[in-house]
Amino acid sequence: MGRNEGEMLKKNIVLIVIVFVAFSVWSRITIFATELPPIDLGVIVVTPTRSERTIKDLSASVSVITREEIESSNANTCTDILNTLPGLFVNKTGAFGRADVDIRGIGDKGRSIMVLIDGRPVKMGLYGCTVTHTLPLDNVERIEVVRGPASVLYGSDALGGVINIITRKAKKGVETDVSSSYGTYNTQVYKILHGANFSKYDYYITGDLRMSDGHVENSAYDARNFTGRFGYEITDNSTLSLTAKYFDGLREEPSPSPAGTWNDYKRGAVDITFDKKLDKWKYTIKGYRNLACIIHTPWKK
Repeated sequence: MGRNEGEMLKKNIVLIVIVFVAFSVWSRITIFATELPPIDLGVIVVTPTRSERTIKDLSASVSVITREEIESSNANTCTDILNTLPGLFVNKTGAFGRADVDIRGIGDKGRSIMVLIDGRPVKMGLYGCTVTHTLPLDNVERIEVVRGPASVLYGSDALGGVINIITRKAKKGVETDVSSSYGTYNTQVYKILHGANFSKYDYYITGDLRMSDGHVENSAYDARNFTGRFGYEITDNSTLSLTAKYFDGLREEPSPSPAGTWNDYKRGAVDITFDKKLDKWKYTIKGYRNLACIIHTPWKK
């Protein structure tokens, strides 16, 4: 073997060793990376900034009630479960019916708290407040709560804070849930939830019937609530959805004073939303209409 051939052999051996060491290191790095546990980025909220952010990156005081927490509770309405959060106080006249929410002492009977459903305001234009008992938990995915003034984003109605109710979207396949309950004072609750998600189409509909004779005289309650959501995935980054709601409820107030009334609420709403994601940005175009009719019947003995 000549000198040149010996040097060439040494170079080949050194090159093989380098490649082998590099491959071994790369294999270990790859294996190590694939065995790392998933990173929890926290709950994504959109209410305080109108763009998706994790709670840890927000300067505002924010709470998020997840679907798991809703299902593990015995709450029937959004106000029932909101009463479990610190800094929130719910003033109720009975087990059913109207409930006014105060955040850090500010509420003004629902006039200073902005309540949204998927970003759509739900307050009554005539009285400037929200009929909170029209908001059962049947179709709720999560609830985002911002404590403190948020008027820069949402106007004067958000002086005390913001409550944003995010509705559910059906998972893959078909899901149906039917339940009923009966309690004292002839209290009855019947619920049906049904949804499906096939390829580019999804829908989720709910029906809720509640009635009770009330725990005192002239405190009966009788209400029906129906919601529907229909979605279509136009592309991988854009969706179109249509949601609708109808509520009809009679709430008797037990007060015998001349100001006492029996409140008959009829509420409806419809909105259409187009969402599109581009890199780190999300664009939303929403059109909505709130419909309401309130009939006050004077108290009768």
